[in-house]
Amino acid sequence: MGIRLIPTEVYPDTTQQSELDGVTYTFRFRWNERGGCWHMDLSTLDGTPIAMGVRLVTRFPLLRRNLHPERPPGELFLLDGQARDGNATFDEFGTRYCMHYIEALS
Repeated sequence: MGIRLIPTEVYPDTTQQSELDGVTYTFRFRWNERGGCWHMDLSTLDGTPIAMGVRLVTRFPLLRRNLHPERPPGELFLLDGQARDGNATFDEFGTRYCMHYIEALS
């Protein structure tokens, strides 16, 4: 089991691909100006939705309640690099607040 940093860009609506436990997934990160928070969509490489509109909060397993059969076997977390567990701001997403993936047990 390992912990992987998922690199992200500070852009209000960005899509990227990342490999988790040997499978490539598509992430979409969106800043919600009105709510002052980040949201994430996760889908398979062919576009099948796995998790949509997940609000990114610190130290909470973001896929915990997701039962989709194609979800990554590990878990996604947003972690605060300063260990204060505030809300991720627009400017600090990807720097102070980073996405991490805890790989599944082999």
